[in-house]
Amino acid sequence: MDNNLDKIFEKAQALKNSGALIQATKPEQSQPEKVSSPVKEQKEEKEKEKEKEKIQGGWTQELQKLLEKAIIEFKDIKDPKEKWQKIAEKVPGKTMSN
Repeated sequence: MDNNLDKIFEKAQALKNSGALIQATKPEQSQPEKVSSPVKEQKEEKEKEKEKEKIQGGWTQELQKLLEKAIIEFKDIKDPKEKWQKIAEKVPGKTMSN
């Protein structure tokens, strides 16, 4: 049996020395291949779309639409402070000052 192991070892050494073998890396050193999935791609695409939607000052198109709708809704209120308070309440994350 030792004779067979010696032959295998000699053949492996010969292959290694000839350059026919490539050196393997340890599993913990290798980097996993990036596998793309349709779900992950969709999520990334939606995130990109949200970034594109942003308007200067952190406003999105959705927030802009809510603001415009609120301005129309409260157009008849005469007191500016009351008017803008009510408008701000209709736009999530916004106050009279921002």
